[in-house]
Amino acid sequence: MEQRSNIRTLVKRFLPLIIVAITVLIIYALMASRPTPPTKEQEEKAWAVSTEVAARIPVHPQLELLGTVESPYTTQLSAAINADVVNVPAREGAFVAKGEILVELDEAEARLSLQQKQADVIELEASIIAEKNRYKSDLAALESEQSLLEIAKRSVERQRKLAKSNLTSQELIDNSSNKLELQALSVNSRKLSIADHTSRLNQLEAKLARAKANVSNAELDLSRTKITAPYDGQITQVNVSPGGRVRPGEPIVELYDSSQIEVRAQIPDKSINLVKSALKNGEPLKASITIYGEEVTLMLSRLSGKTNLGSGGVDGLFKATSDDPPFIIGSSVKLTLDLPLIDSAITAPISAVYGTNRIYSVKDQRLTSVDATIMGAYFDKSGQQRLILDTPIRDGETFITTQLPNAINGLKVIVRGARL
Repeated sequence: MEQRSNIRTLVKRFLPLIIVAITVLIIYALMASRPTPPTKEQEEKAWAVSTEVAARIPVHPQLELLGTVESPYTTQLSAAINADVVNVPAREGAFVAKGEILVELDEAEARLSLQQKQADVIELEASIIAEKNRYKSDLAALESEQSLLEIAKRSVERQRKLAKSNLTSQELIDNSSNKLELQALSVNSRKLSIADHTSRLNQLEAKLARAKANVSNAELDLSRTKITAPYDGQITQVNVSPGGRVRPGEPIVELYDSSQIEVRAQIPDKSINLVKSALKNGEPLKASITIYGEEVTLMLSRLSGKTNLGSGGVDGLFKATSDDPPFIIGSSVKLTLDLPLIDSAITAPISAVYGTNRIYSVKDQRLTSVDATIMGAYFDKSGQQRLILDTPIRDGETFITTQLPNAINGLKVIVRGARL
């Protein structure tokens, strides 16, 4: 009885393990007896790409530059005299012709000054005439005074002879000698006056020249009461109004020469040598700009003689080929500069280049890496930027224009269509 009880106890203890073991055996038998599905070989994935057919063409590399419209002939007219403002025909933004009156100043003060200077000239001219007359009079008087001097000398000699015979008095002798001395002084004085004539005349003529210069200056001041345009141009600023008073140096009107308008744009350092060489060889460099809906053609006239501290290039100065471009001084514009022509090169969209030095051609639906050096860029007729490449790829070969994240040699692709 005790043995049976032990057996029951063991069965109760190991029964869960026996059930789990039986269950595992059943599951294994079922899995082993299930049918095996047929295996299918996985196909290689092909990536859809767009392509272009390579064609070598002559092309101008282009630079897109930011420029500023300016004029080297920008003038700020200022007052030259103290005067009241009478009339201001000038208006900001107006176009004016050379010699056109912009501002009129009161002439009264300038005219009075001119009259004073003219009076000084008349006075000095009269003084010169008087000096010349005095000179002539001195010459004539000198002859008379020299004759009187000879008479006085003979009188003294006569008195001295009489004195030897005791026929005259000492008083008469002294009087004769005194007259001789006085006459000699008069002759010397007259000679000195004649000798000083040239100096006095030169002084008067110098004063006259100075007075005439003052007259010319006064006439110039009078002419400056009418401030005129120095050239054909456009007014940018008017600083005075009728009734105001201006002082010398005070700005009145600012304008610029509308025939001398230029566009200043910085050309990057990497292209400077190429541009300098073209200018030296007389090769024209053309640029284009669209402003207010009008396309304007520019030509690179020259390079600036200096660079600003910290700048990355040299300023180029461009001049419009048309007579009346729609420019406004101070405005910022974008222009496209054509660099010297490359006779033969492959062009491609930016998306065709991987990194900076390779593209992929397509052969037998697989990619092949081709070296490519970027020589520049340009804008096609639709305004899209394309790269100019130096690459061994031949005309007629196809290269992809799609950026693939996993592009490598041998990658299988499907061509959606080749662009010619």
